[in-house]
Amino acid sequence: MKSFVTALAVTLAGGLAVALSTAATSHAEAAAPRVGGFRAGAVTDPEVLNAAKFAVEEQAKKKGVRMELVSVESVEQQVVAGLNYKLRMTVKIGGQAQPVTAMVWRKVPLSEGYALTSWEP
Repeated sequence: MKSFVTALAVTLAGGLAVALSTAATSHAEAAAPRVGGFRAGAVTDPEVLNAAKFAVEEQAKKKGVRMELVSVESVEQQVVAGLNYKLRMTVKIGGQAQPVTAMVWRKVPLSEGYALTSWEP
């Protein structure tokens, strides 16, 4: 009987340890950013502003219209073979301000510049 009680206590303690460990891991995973995932960036960062200006200039050339960057509302960054910027911006197109979302890839080496990979009105 004593060995049964001891075995039961060890089993319960082990189960509690696993439950606590799982809960701690789940909390840590929820708090930590995912590797390769997007994270918030600063809209005042000079690199972000350069990427935004590049996106507007490239889209203006592609569409053959005059565009002006009004503001960068938010940015998310993702480390890849370089850096992706997901930019939510306000731009003037034909004198009308409108929101857009653009994805700009900062190539490596950094001297290679930028590439506009998407533009959504």
